[in-house]
Amino acid sequence: MQKTILSLTLFAMFAAAPLFSPAALADDTDDQIEEIVSILKSHPEIVATLHESLNGYVAQQKQFKEKLVELDSYIESSVHPVMGSDEPELTIVNVTDYNCPYCKKLEPELEKLVSNYPQVKVVNFFTPLKELMQGTDSNTAAYALKVWQDTPEKYKEVHDLLVAKRSMHNDTSLKAVAEKTQTLKQLEESSSMMDVVDKNYRLFTELGLRGTPAMIMGDQVIPGYLPYDKLEQVVQQQL
Repeated sequence: MQKTILSLTLFAMFAAAPLFSPAALADDTDDQIEEIVSILKSHPEIVATLHESLNGYVAQQKQFKEKLVELDSYIESSVHPVMGSDEPELTIVNVTDYNCPYCKKLEPELEKLVSNYPQVKVVNFFTPLKELMQGTDSNTAAYALKVWQDTPEKYKEVHDLLVAKRSMHNDTSLKAVAEKTQTLKQLEESSSMMDVVDKNYRLFTELGLRGTPAMIMGDQVIPGYLPYDKLEQVVQQQL
């Protein structure tokens, strides 16, 4: 039983690894490699499973990097709302959802970040998971994208109001935001904006992401909410 648990633990470790690329290798990498070699020599029965996992890891990393290239070119499209630098040293892809409480919690941290680091740009990559999974029209993302496309000067006000609502949005809350900001026309169904939402979700799944919020910086994925001090540390490592 102990050997089985060890084998499964190593398998899970390498299977999960492609999702998140570390900012830097640990200082004690050589020691860790020696320890792993020692474990394998002591438990040769797990070598075959681990070898298969490592090959899977390499293949998934290759696919991950290929999808990042596609994401990079797609992010340059003017369809995605942005804040921060026009000529950034670092671009943060903020995978977000107006119905996600932790996405809303992250928003002021990102605003503070671009204020303190004018060389940083944040791109909002809308992936409305709950709406897509429930088979709705994903109105929050499509609406925000339409506002950004048609009346970008009103986007910040609309965005802030959508973020301010703690609970899930519905037709009533969206109409209230649209009336207040005079963007009722942007609430009308837009097939082009829904195409963007669908493509965002496809890339979300192909990158191996599992939830929102998530931030992509270079080839590093930061899952979940980060308080400002932690976020600033990661950004300083990337700059």
